Amino acid sequence: MKLEERAQASIEMLLLIGVAVAIAATVGILLKQAATGAAEQAPKP
Repeated sequence: MKLEERAQASIEMLLLIGVAVAIAATVGILLKQAATGAAEQAPKP
């Protein structure tokens, strides 16, 4: 494996990891908002 190929592969890996982290963060935020919204809509005693 040449150095250029290895660099290209690691760049692609970093991009994939970045995308995965961004998706996970978005999903986490959406779930948190949904949980907060459900708690706010529950009737208060």
